[in-house]
Amino acid sequence: MRQRRWTSGSDRLPVGRSSDQLTPNAFIQIKRPALELPARVDYMTPRWNRIFQDLNVQSLEHLARTTVAAMLSLYLANLFKLPESYWAPITTLIVMQSTLGDTLTVSGQRLAGTAMGAVAGAMLSRHFGPNPLAFGAGVFMLGSICLLLHLGRAASALANVTLALVVLVGRADSGFTLAVNRFIEVALGIVVALLLTFLWPERTAGTTQ
Repeated sequence: MRQRRWTSGSDRLPVGRSSDQLTPNAFIQIKRPALELPARVDYMTPRWNRIFQDLNVQSLEHLARTTVAAMLSLYLANLFKLPESYWAPITTLIVMQSTLGDTLTVSGQRLAGTAMGAVAGAMLSRHFGPNPLAFGAGVFMLGSICLLLHLGRAASALANVTLALVVLVGRADSGFTLAVNRFIEVALGIVVALLLTFLWPERTAGTTQ
């Protein structure tokens, strides 16, 4: 009689015998590992934690301080009828990103840089106008002076920004008038930021109420 093998998909593996000779002992039991389902993973929890991890009392208080300072700066600039009043709140927003100790040091540097940029801008605007070569020479000159006086990059940045506002922004006013207006606007923004920093100091994470 022709031999044939068992081809069933059972968990048992038969020994090569004829179908007439198959006995219960003719099978080799194969144990398959139990199918374990993975534990349920909540994929949304880490994502929400990353989104709201910086949302705390300290960050919200800093946001409120910055908002009040910017609004006060804009209100005072409009009250004094400054021609480009938006430069006051822009300066306030920049200064408010520093801590109290950094604000005192950096604000003095920025005020000095603004004064130098206004003076240099008035001189270059009067003699050369919006000339690219004159503007580039002024940027390099102000940066060099800030390095020699150890005023730091904050002073150099505000000096060059003020220089650009006076020299490159075309206005009907003279260069001296533009320089004075830019200095007043930037100085007002710095003073308001310092005032809010003193009256409403930022609390550290370990500070208790």
